[in-house]
Amino acid sequence: VTERNLRATTASTPLPPHRDTAVVGCCSTRTVSRSRQKMVNSSCEEPATKRARTYGARTDGAADSTCSGPASSEIPTADRQLSLSSGSTVDKCRQLDEGLAATFRRGDIRLLRRAWVLGAPDQRLPYRQVLEERERRGELPLLSPEEAAALLECGDRSIGALTHPWYSPGDPDPVGVKLKILREALLVLTHIEAIFVDYASLFQHPPKGTRTEAENEAFKRALGVMGDVYASAVGTTVLQIKEIPPRPQEFDGELCLFGLKAGVDEAAVCQALSDLSTEFESCDLAFESTYGVVRFTTHAAALRAKAANTFSELCGGVDTRYNERSYDGRGDGEGGRDGDEGRGWCCFEGGVSGELLVRLSVYPRMKAELDKLPPKLISLASGRAPEPVELSHSDVWQRVQQVVESIEKATFTGKGDKEVVPVLYKGYVERVATVLASTLALQTTLETAAEVPVMPSVDVPPAFALRLADGQLLLLPGADARLAGGDGAWLAEVDASHKIVRGRLFDNFVAELTFDGHSHAVIPWCPAEAGAEASLRRDLPALRALGERVQPLLKEVRQSEGELQKRGEASLIVVADAVELPMVATVARKAGDAIRQVLKKDAEYPPGEVAPPLGKRIQSLHASLELLSPEALKSLAVAAWREGGMVGARRFASGQRLVVRAADGAWRESAAEEACALDGGPASLHPWNHAPLEVSVNAFEALRAWHTIALRAQHSHIADALSGRRLDVLQQCVAIEVAGGGAELASVVDARSLAACLRTLHQERLAGGEATRPPATLLTAGPASGKTTLLSQVVVLSLDGELVPILIKMQILQQRLISSPDAFATAWNWVDAYLRLEHGEVSPLSHALACLVLDRYFESRLELPPSSVLHEASAPRIRTEYKGGG
Repeated sequence: VTERNLRATTASTPLPPHRDTAVVGCCSTRTVSRSRQKMVNSSCEEPATKRARTYGARTDGAADSTCSGPASSEIPTADRQLSLSSGSTVDKCRQLDEGLAATFRRGDIRLLRRAWVLGAPDQRLPYRQVLEERERRGELPLLSPEEAAALLECGDRSIGALTHPWYSPGDPDPVGVKLKILREALLVLTHIEAIFVDYASLFQHPPKGTRTEAENEAFKRALGVMGDVYASAVGTTVLQIKEIPPRPQEFDGELCLFGLKAGVDEAAVCQALSDLSTEFESCDLAFESTYGVVRFTTHAAALRAKAANTFSELCGGVDTRYNERSYDGRGDGEGGRDGDEGRGWCCFEGGVSGELLVRLSVYPRMKAELDKLPPKLISLASGRAPEPVELSHSDVWQRVQQVVESIEKATFTGKGDKEVVPVLYKGYVERVATVLASTLALQTTLETAAEVPVMPSVDVPPAFALRLADGQLLLLPGADARLAGGDGAWLAEVDASHKIVRGRLFDNFVAELTFDGHSHAVIPWCPAEAGAEASLRRDLPALRALGERVQPLLKEVRQSEGELQKRGEASLIVVADAVELPMVATVARKAGDAIRQVLKKDAEYPPGEVAPPLGKRIQSLHASLELLSPEALKSLAVAAWREGGMVGARRFASGQRLVVRAADGAWRESAAEEACALDGGPASLHPWNHAPLEVSVNAFEALRAWHTIALRAQHSHIADALSGRRLDVLQQCVAIEVAGGGAELASVVDARSLAACLRTLHQERLAGGEATRPPATLLTAGPASGKTTLLSQVVVLSLDGELVPILIKMQILQQRLISSPDAFATAWNWVDAYLRLEHGEVSPLSHALACLVLDRYFESRLELPPSSVLHEASAPRIRTEYKGGG
């Protein structure tokens, strides 16, 4: 991890041999099962004097209070679990490693056994297929798939994941320096039980050959979880080697040609090097199955040939056989070498090594527990002790872009890797963000909340029956529309004498008049159009008669054979009558014009000439009439009802219990004395100052006071991401930028101005004026950029006013939608359904908060906080329909 892309700093003091804080507790003894004892190979066993290895071991030789029993080089069984002060913290981190554990169990990735690395006679690591062949002969270089998965699930970072630059394409360490560095480090890093090294852990192309089909499939699956290998919060310790030793003499003057094109042979190479013929020595195009080698008399000549782009017509890529490119970039002259942008795979591995840890560290409790583990990232080099690398958490918002840029600038040797690796990194980030949002984000707000008093006990008698005036028009959504978050398109009329609603147009249904049975949306609201409902009701019979005339015509047109003109003229008569209805006049004119065009073209063909197929002309006539079909007329009626601005108007029957906002701002219980006339009710009533009574004002005030205390305790402070200290949320600065919304939102730059804007909008609603747009805002931002803090600020700033915040986490809402679809299909909106599920159908708090959604006392729309907060990996688009929500 580099200063450039992660602001990481290497500690000046070496890592101590043991960290007493690595584990607070663990199993009291470390046993080796009989089956495992049989697997121990004495030739590979690490001397006991070098392995005083138990978690919590003391360096002074005294017995440790948390562990006892003999030290063992054998891998622990799955029952050895990390026991931190918060078990759930580690459990959540283990959940993030489930995909990696499955890959281990499948054997797509194998891990080197610590004892074998320390005791094997090899000076260079063999590749995986060789190690598995030695395993079949009885040697134990690798953990079994089950052992590897069990070790990962221990959650104590006892797997070392080596990230390193390959020095040559066929062998990452031809000089053997890395194995020496690794062995020296393991003598200090006693918590490391097994090691991932790509060359030894993944299937490789053998010399002069290629991977088998099965090996290739395993290799591809392993690449899919490569980010998890380095990023695991509790499973792996990243061992980073950046060292590039001097070029061995046997590699001087050698270039590798990758992706040789068809037909390229030695003669073609000689021709391409005609200008360098005196310096060209030889070529072996079959040096390896994946590349050929060209040799020059000097290394300088090889570099000139590479720089001159000599081989562009022969192969897909060219590089020196000994790769001296840096791990993650260096300046010109640094280390006596030319500058470069680093290696693509190394930048990827370095980037993901801190990706999950940086995100987890945003959660104070999580960070506190992770700090008890050995360091996540350790730098290794020749001639010095391992050094922990400290990851800075100040760039969470920009780090994804920084890491992607570093990968894209870096150089890749493998063909196609430059396109694959950035996608692999972005996919890993997206997946991690999604998992964190669903497993960790839901708990963080309550972690630092203060004590909240017990909810007051209040009486909530059964709600009064809904009593609407005879003839009141309503929109009735079906179950599918409710579940999808819509209003539906059924226009119904109240029959007060029977307490039912009837289909008003072509739907001859009868339904019980219930509160949840119809839509309570009120926007758009245009009080000046007080006669809109009466006008619509007068037109509905004519609209129904029109649909009944069009329906048979549609059938007749389909059956026409040579009677196109006759059917068309009959259709025009119906259309002419439809033009007289204001509600459908525009559509009727459009249909009439289309019908006349069809008839005109049909009449223009003289006798004897071939006209277009009759079916096509009939289809055009039918399409024109469809504009006035019953289904189209139903949609037109609903649209007219909405556009008239009276969709939220309610006329109550005598005796309906109400709560009404008086001129002094107080809410008082009242009752309707008589039904309002069809052409409108008292001028003082509008959707924002009255609602049906469900909870008494006194009970509501008691619950509202408790809700305010609970919200203030929950949102007044936030936890500092690094120290865990409680900070006053209003002392934090979160800048926002507003897109759209008009001039009235131009002054919104932070939580205070946003809260002030929402209060102003609320006051405008209380005046009962025109309201044509939903007062909702959408807040979007990247990870850890202040969304939660901003919402807490808006909540706290609103508690002293009339608005009452209701915070709904989108992740929880999504879970409820999936687990309880019937509740959403029967409630009139999603928010109401959510409140019932969250607090209980009969809970007083559920009833009180539902009052807010309906403007029964305060604000009909959930203006606080903004209607949706979408995290980087949030739930699918969630549309909340509520009174005033549109």
